[in-house]
Amino acid sequence: MKMYDHYEGTIQIGTTDIKDIPIKQLSEHISVLSQHSYIFSSSFVDHFRWVKSDVTQVEVESICKKVLLHDYIMSLPYGYNTIINSQMCKLSGGMSQRLAVARVLIRNSPIIIFDEIENSLDIESKEVYRKILQDLSKDHTIIVITHNHKSLFNFDAILKVKNGELFLDNISQTQKV
Repeated sequence: MKMYDHYEGTIQIGTTDIKDIPIKQLSEHISVLSQHSYIFSSSFVDHFRWVKSDVTQVEVESICKKVLLHDYIMSLPYGYNTIINSQMCKLSGGMSQRLAVARVLIRNSPIIIFDEIENSLDIESKEVYRKILQDLSKDHTIIVITHNHKSLFNFDAILKVKNGELFLDNISQTQKV
């Protein structure tokens, strides 16, 4: 994300060093889902419009069905126009995380970074999240940052950091990268 400059080696997207990519262009290709969901006091639909200004209702509903939010939203008095964090709608940690995942899915960036997002999820939400990761990995580059290696499955590569060094873990052997 170019928050810090690297001094040795290169970080590439395809064959292009990220030092050669303007930060605005780079940010258009990467979505980050942090372990802390940022939910604003606005409607559900506005949360999606901030991510993609021309989002359609059909897209919003499709994504919300995928993350198991649609039925909950439709049970609210104003549906997708219900204001979150109002007296009518308070989201649990798991529901907030589902909304955050849905925003990432609407953006549809080629590179998606998930940072410790399983921490606040209930069992049902974890299953939804894992299915979404599996589906996304077919067409996107997925980077998962976690301390919980048990949440890692079906990945092309697992990199571990130990004592400041990066290692490729291919299950049968660990080699320094």
